Amino acid sequence: MNLRLLASALGLVVASQSLTGCFFLWDRNDPDEPPLLVPPRDEAVSFRFLSSRGCGPFSGAACTAERPLMVGVRERMEVDIPSNPTGADPTVTSSDPSVIEVGAMQRVSTQGGGYLGAFDVRAGERTGSAEVTITQADGQSSTVRVRVDEAAGMDLVEDEGTSRYDRTRDHITLRVGERVSMNGYPVTINGERLLANDGVIWTVPSDERVNLSWTFMSGARVADDHVYVEGRSRGTEVLTVRAGVVERTLVVEVR
Repeated sequence: MNLRLLASALGLVVASQSLTGCFFLWDRNDPDEPPLLVPPRDEAVSFRFLSSRGCGPFSGAACTAERPLMVGVRERMEVDIPSNPTGADPTVTSSDPSVIEVGAMQRVSTQGGGYLGAFDVRAGERTGSAEVTITQADGQSSTVRVRVDEAAGMDLVEDEGTSRYDRTRDHITLRVGERVSMNGYPVTINGERLLANDGVIWTVPSDERVNLSWTFMSGARVADDHVYVEGRSRGTEVLTVRAGVVERTLVVEVR
């Protein structure tokens, strides 16, 4: 028998066996793609952090899930699903709860067949990464890898762009009644900034000369990566900023 004819005959037998129980037929010469049992999404599911300083509803790339969390820190993650046919709340799971622990999904809004939700995230006390998976009621799922690392250093930044903070001396100069907005960014051993939130602790021995406040947030907040430092009376005070095992001091001179 001609080898080409034999190969064609065998191909027809295999194809007929593989299609048993299926509800569609597809010819290899058909110019269209074979049908999928689960239709693909038109847009990708997106994830981003919400709780960190600067990670509000209108912030940009700094809040993406690629940025690592500091060990032990609490966060909140938002997920935007362009298509959610059933309308039901998706479930959230972590591949390693000892690295990343997740809470239940909470619906934020639904519009145009999409779904916007948020859930709490807590980094464990050891470094590593875990996959956070969102599974919809129809079985479709999307995954993002969240990293956790320890602080090896800290970068202090005056986020108002004035000259009140001298980085070379770790020195802040204020007049009475004047205040400056500061951020403390823990960094990894490779210099990558960590999202830290309540993992950054600002303290002052006494508020007689210098007062610390977190008035940009609603409610009381005694620990955050952002703080207002306000001069209250003339003199010098030393602030302490701590993140994990990393600690820095700033001298505040009030004139």
